[in-house]
Amino acid sequence: MKNKITFLTMMLLATLFAIGQSHLFQTDRNFPQNPTLKSSLETKQQLDSLVTQIWDETNNQWVIGYKEGFIYDGNARLIQDHDYEWDETNNAWEINEKNEYTYDANGNISEILTYDWDENNNQLVQDHKEEFTYDGSGKLIEDFDYRWDDLFAQWIFTHKNEYNYDALGNLSQRFYYGWDEISSQWEPNWKNEYIYGANDNLWQKLHYDWEAFSSQWVLNGKNEYSYDEDGYLTQVMGYDWDEPNNQWVFSDKDENTYDAEGNLVQSIIYGWDESNSQWEPFLKEEYTYDDSYTFSNLIIPYYFEDELGFSNHKLESIIAYLWDEAGSDWIEFSKSVLHYSEQNVGLNDELGIAFFGVYPNPFSENFSLHFSGIPGQLTFSLFDIKGCKIFSKEIRYGETLNMEGLNYGMYFYSINLNGKRLNGKLIKQ
Repeated sequence: MKNKITFLTMMLLATLFAIGQSHLFQTDRNFPQNPTLKSSLETKQQLDSLVTQIWDETNNQWVIGYKEGFIYDGNARLIQDHDYEWDETNNAWEINEKNEYTYDANGNISEILTYDWDENNNQLVQDHKEEFTYDGSGKLIEDFDYRWDDLFAQWIFTHKNEYNYDALGNLSQRFYYGWDEISSQWEPNWKNEYIYGANDNLWQKLHYDWEAFSSQWVLNGKNEYSYDEDGYLTQVMGYDWDEPNNQWVFSDKDENTYDAEGNLVQSIIYGWDESNSQWEPFLKEEYTYDDSYTFSNLIIPYYFEDELGFSNHKLESIIAYLWDEAGSDWIEFSKSVLHYSEQNVGLNDELGIAFFGVYPNPFSENFSLHFSGIPGQLTFSLFDIKGCKIFSKEIRYGETLNMEGLNYGMYFYSINLNGKRLNGKLIKQ
């Protein structure tokens, strides 16, 4: 019998990697965009598993909670991940869920197929799947979620998301629809609207629910985002709309602290206590890093690119604490350790063409790509140091790209041809 984790535990574990990350907040979900960037180093650190332990207050000791394992293909793309729970009886890991990932010709995830463990038949069975659609620039515009119907042996719609973008390529709206099996049509459920400020940082997110009887969107929540002078997300303030009093009221907030290298080292979640009109701490997480490997030197699951976007280096561990009101102190609740292995990744001729480089590099306003051995076009994408895609275009040999409006600093580029990728570093000065 598996060692069951309580509902509270599962809810808290779900918050790991989901607090205070600028990239994650800008996308509002783990977009299945092109997978992990590479740098010029041939030696990479590949994330193989994440193991979490839970503090057992009764026995005053750490107990094994769960494990996530990751499998990649030859292009460093995630193709499977597995969730395990610890079986105390057999003193072994038991699989709980498996995800399989399929990619399109442009390297974007086209499908995620999820299997759950069937204890009665002692096997993994397909449970649900997601399908993703992109526009010509590689932006996610729609995703569909299905559940598997054993009775009719077919996939049934459950919900879908639609995404709109502004002229700068920032996510501007997200619509969520549920599938009505009786009428066989999509029904609106909720939507988010996104407003951006300086440097295209997300400034505000507004949440609306669909009111069926009036057939209109009703505003009921918002988040406001604050950044430091380096552009790192320092605070997310949540509000609920108080309709009787026609005003915003506090609901929750996240506060983030960074080290000198730009890595998130602490995140704290607070809830608003209406009776005392004050913030009450709830959950704190502390992060440790190995600074000898930068974020671009890692092979990690695509969704960790969003979730680890708050770090510039190799994340090694996370410790989570719960606030003890009686003792007015933090109590350790869980600790997660990330396990990596060293991988040698050769970058030469990875695309099957002769690639001569990007010139000039560093550049001031313009640069061009030089290669041979391929007719036609290939896709060039540019990412900032946090891993956020800021530019993508199909280009030809020697084509000049103008980046006059780009801020000074270091960037990463990715060249994609038939699902194969070559990556490097660019500097604007």
